[in-house]
Amino acid sequence: MGSYRGSCTNLKDYEEPLPESLYPTPEEAKAESDVDITLTTCSQCHNCNRLLYDEDIMANWSAEDSNLNTLCHACGKPTVPLLTVTISGREMRNCDPFSVPYLNPLVLRKELENILAREGDLSSGNCFQSVADSKFIDEHPIIYWNLIWTFERINIQTHLPNLYFKHRVDVQTNSSKANGKADLKEEDDDKQDGGSSMRLVEEGTDPLTQELAVIGKFMQQIINYIRVNDLAEPIKSLTYEREQLSKKIAYSIYRDILFLACKVLGRAQIDINAFDKEYTMAYSRYCERAALEVQDKPISLSALYCRQYFRPLLLP
Repeated sequence: MGSYRGSCTNLKDYEEPLPESLYPTPEEAKAESDVDITLTTCSQCHNCNRLLYDEDIMANWSAEDSNLNTLCHACGKPTVPLLTVTISGREMRNCDPFSVPYLNPLVLRKELENILAREGDLSSGNCFQSVADSKFIDEHPIIYWNLIWTFERINIQTHLPNLYFKHRVDVQTNSSKANGKADLKEEDDDKQDGGSSMRLVEEGTDPLTQELAVIGKFMQQIINYIRVNDLAEPIKSLTYEREQLSKKIAYSIYRDILFLACKVLGRAQIDINAFDKEYTMAYSRYCERAALEVQDKPISLSALYCRQYFRPLLLP
């Protein structure tokens, strides 16, 4: 499993070509839809309160099918990452985001196998019957949303997203019956099946967070440095800005620069492997290392492989 210890040296001195993403760069334009489901695994460590991003979480999972923890790359302590779901729509009441534990795929497989063995009809060979029922969402929300995330990340289409719409119709029908009212409005199947938008996002805050209170001119300076492949000055500038805060916020300078570049220049214009190499070189040469935080370190090799071998995430 991955470790941030020595990750700077590992990436800087790594002689082999860095892996390319197995998937094309995602489209940045958000398609219009009746229902928008946004999922993010960006989590906060329960011990040190630093943010954990998806590839860091995956790189520090253990190969155990009963362990819900990952190791925080900052403090090295075990913590349970969360998968947060936000559902919105043009004709829906606003609902608060909710979170479920983000499961190691080995844990997810074991739990799914247990459900199929316990609830499936083995005598008829239809062991997947329970997964096709909309009640599965209420009865096994942790498994359902983790399956949604996992299949989206490996780019496999399933019936699971559409199961949510069946569940939604069932809930509305039951609610109407309970209130003694008849709901005459019908939605055609094409609209129910095709009117959704599934978004898997990197994290839930804007790059160069509000607490930094940077102005547009400052951000433009950062972008200008990025355009000429100079990441040493952005590291220096952001470190200085963070030191001026009365309350120090544990955000990653690496993530701030990367996310700003992707948002302003466009994801398709950024060679993330080249960015990581350049950031690692700039980080290793930075003189005032004592001013940097552990979360400012470059991405580890194991986390880099996790990022490249799964479908790319979007920025909000």
